[in-house]
Amino acid sequence: VAQRTSGLLDEVVDDSEEDETERQFLLAMVARMQGRQEEAQQILSKLQRKYPSRFVISNQLAIVLCQSSDESLRARSLQIAESNVRVLPQSSEAWATMGWVK
Repeated sequence: VAQRTSGLLDEVVDDSEEDETERQFLLAMVARMQGRQEEAQQILSKLQRKYPSRFVISNQLAIVLCQSSDESLRARSLQIAESNVRVLPQSSEAWATMGWVK
């Protein structure tokens, strides 16, 4: 099923920038769920640089980074999670990620 899902995400339905961003985000989620953390990290990092204020992207990046064996990436994960909580203090998802990261 995951392979078929990945294949479906390779088909570009619309060539708009927003659709491409969504497709890249979904590819990162598939990679994360399949245990391909480095691939998910690369995609999410690129998206986060392009859209630094999009919570859903930065939150998922924090989750991926906190699972790294690299201490500097785990520290970056904490920075992202703390920033998300500062920006969205009412978000239970932001707080949940903060708890997961710490």
